[in-house]
Amino acid sequence: MSEEVSEIVHDLLIKGLRHHDAGDVEEARDAYLKILELDPRNAQTLDLAGVLCMQCGEPDAARDFYDAALELEPENARFLTHVGTLQLQQGDLSEAVETFQLGAENDPDYAEPRFFLALGLRGLGKRLEALEQLDDALALDGENSLFLSWRGTLAWETGDFEAAMS
Repeated sequence: MSEEVSEIVHDLLIKGLRHHDAGDVEEARDAYLKILELDPRNAQTLDLAGVLCMQCGEPDAARDFYDAALELEPENARFLTHVGTLQLQQGDLSEAVETFQLGAENDPDYAEPRFFLALGLRGLGKRLEALEQLDDALALDGENSLFLSWRGTLAWETGDFEAAMS
């Protein structure tokens, strides 16, 4: 890819992310599609297009984009976390747990797969294991208010009322 095309892709990615963050779905989609026209093997954009599809209630399209991204970067913990989140949304708890575990193994310093692994384990009724994963996520990102909130919920559900109140 030429330097000029690389700069265009970069600019489009920034534009797409800004629109995505602002909830401008059509503008974000257009930017992502333009990138994929120029660079069909852009794994980050394939993943972002999957996220956008998932947010718009298009799980099949989301999975197609995620699969394409994972084909390029099969060990990418972020991509695996998005696949697991889709599986979680669709009620495939056991599959989601396996996907999150793989993401956590592939990037031991990334908290997100552990957090979502905890949610999946909770859904399977494995609350003590979920607490362990959530504690691991908090060890990596101790200021995350969502993680802290879920830590309190799980502590409450397991009868550790003192920890739930702190």
